[in-house]
Formats: sequence, structure tokens, C-alpha cells
Amino acid sequence: MNVTKPAGVASPPSAPFIVDGHNDLAWQLRVRERYSNLNIASPRPELHTDLVRLQQGNVGLQFWSAFVPSHLSGRKAAVATLQQIDAIHTLIETHEELVLVDDAEAVRQAVGQGRIAGMIGVEGGHCIDSDLALLRIFRKLGVRYMTLTHNDDCGWAESATGAAEVAGVSAYGEIVIREMNRIGVLVDLSHVSDRSAERALKMTQTPAIFSHSNCQSLVKHPRNVSDQRLLQLRENGGVLMLSFVPAFVNQAVADYERAYAEFSESISVTEEYADYAPRLDQWKHEALERWRATHPKPVATIDDVVDHICHARDVLGIEHVGLGSDFDGVDSMPRGLEDVSCYPELLDKLQRRGWSSNDLSQLAHENVLRVLDENDEFVRDSAARERA
Repeated sequence: MNVTKPAGVASPPSAPFIVDGHNDLAWQLRVRERYSNLNIASPRPELHTDLVRLQQGNVGLQFWSAFVPSHLSGRKAAVATLQQIDAIHTLIETHEELVLVDDAEAVRQAVGQGRIAGMIGVEGGHCIDSDLALLRIFRKLGVRYMTLTHNDDCGWAESATGAAEVAGVSAYGEIVIREMNRIGVLVDLSHVSDRSAERALKMTQTPAIFSHSNCQSLVKHPRNVSDQRLLQLRENGGVLMLSFVPAFVNQAVADYERAYAEFSESISVTEEYADYAPRLDQWKHEALERWRATHPKPVATIDDVVDHICHARDVLGIEHVGLGSDFDGVDSMPRGLEDVSCYPELLDKLQRRGWSSNDLSQLAHENVLRVLDENDEFVRDSAARERA
């Protein structure tokens, strides 16, 4: 894809540019204002993301998440995903500083011309309604990865937070993964259960990613990845893209959120009191406010994120770590990483811990671009074999 440098766009700084594996801006723009304002050139302090802060953060490639909730199913999920993809296209087309790209070389070209490249990730296998044709259509619309599940099982893969209706990845799930390999959609294992990840890593013929996950050995959270699975990912050649979500990086925050959820569930309104629902909803709201008032929420910091990045490097090796913030996917971020402008501070923290310039470049973008290149090489080889 050829791009031209628009007038007035600054040349990229010398620090390594950032590839961010996961940003939920499109969903925020949908739920907050029904896409009525896709302008991020103006400051958007209510969000984690706008154009100026992306530039301040030296973001060179942003994977924009085409997310829809996993309680949607069937064609409703598919249509909502298409709407998300359309919104991402419109967002990029609205800003000359942004450009949709399709491969690693186009990323490098865009960054060299002072633009911010964009790719699309579909968050959850429920979005394709078990239909390979939809998967292929998404790929033609610029989708470069698909997360096998979101928070619920999707019928052919088990989620880390699902009902365990599927034991890992089913036989049909393997068909989906092989088709993803064939057409160049990266296999994303964030959100899946440990046994789903284990099976998927055996099934995929190309390097996989975790687009926004952290380390289970540091924080016990179902969304985090065990060291055993990290070692399997290393053998696969893939990349763990470390998230900044407070509950994933700080055990006290994870414990707090679990306790809050358990307390909330304990005072749920049952059907027998449905006639009193408005009054009981108010009572529950007041009870939750009292709980929060007596249980101050712990605070995660940038140092927690650095700990996870360093642990991932120790287990995986420097060639298999990356960044996947989940900005605009949660209400708040760790202190020191409040928005997309904060990547320079993160790299500075790592440098102070002894990371070399080469290490930082691999983390920041080189590892993920390698995975894209290797997936694309597999697609070309597969096409050549089909023609032979």
C-alpha cells in the first residue's frame, strides 16, 4: 500500500516507534456518542486516545480493536462487528495523519513518512458466527488478527472467563485456525483459557500473539498467561503483548475487583422480588457505594507494568515480547501510564533497568512486525502450493 506524507506532519523521532496491539477507541466512540464525533484531532480528555497524544507517544502502528460484547451472538454479532470495522475505516479516513496498512513493510513506510499506521483486530470468535466466509470478508476489510474468544465461550473455543462449554478448542476451531493461517489473520490468544491456548498453539502453523495479556506468575488473574504457556509461545515463535490493565498487573487491584464482584453478586435482585425492582436497584446501588467507601481501591503503577514486561522477557526471551495497552478498554490505567502519550516514560523506565536500545526496539515494534512478516510469508507459500 503506497502512502504519501501529508503536509505539516512531523518526521518521526529517533526513539523506537511503538506498535500497540490493542486499543478500544472505536467501541468508546460507539457507546458514548454513536459515532457522531469521530474527530480525534481535537483534544479528547474524556478518552485515553487522541491524535496529539498518539504522536506524543510515538505510536507508529495502532491495532484498532473491532470489539463487540460476547453476549451478542449469530448475525447480530457479525453485523455489529462490520459496523465497528466501518467506524475504524472512517476514523482513519477522517485524519490525514492516519493510514490503514496491510503489512509490516507498509508500516515501516508510513512511519518513515510521519504517519501513524493502523490495522484492525477482531476481538472474539463470536464475531464470525462460525462462518469462514465472514472471516475471509473481515480479512479483505483489513483485519490482521482475531482473538479466538472474548469473555464467553464462542462455540468452538473456550474462554478464560467462560462456562467451559468447550474443552479447549474443538475440531471446528482447528478448521478456523487453519483458515486464519491460510489468509493471514494472526491467531490471538488473549481471553482464551489455558487449555485453549495450549491446543491452539499446537494447531496453528504460524506465530501467534497474545494481543493484550500479562503474566500469571506475577498476578493471579484468569486473563493472564502461565509461564508454561509462555514457553510454548516461545517455541511457536509468537509474541506476548503486555497490557496495562490495572487488575492484570497488580495483585491488590485484582483482589479488590474480585471482592467487589463477589459482593455485588451476593446482593443481586432475584425474580421473586421483581415487582420491587426499582426500589431494590436503588438499595443495591447504595450498598455498593457504601462498600466502595469502606474499601479504598488500590492503585497500580507504571512500575507494575515494567515488572510484567521484565518477567516476560526473562521467560520468553527478548524476541517474543511486545506491547498491547488496552487503552480505552477500561476506565482507568496505572499511574504513570494514563493515556497513549506515556510510552516514552515506559521505555525510559525499562532503560533504567538495563534494557539496551536494541532491546527497546524489539519490544516496541520489531517483534510484532516479524510476526506479521512470517504470517505473510506463510500465506504466500500456501498460495504457491495451491497453484502447483
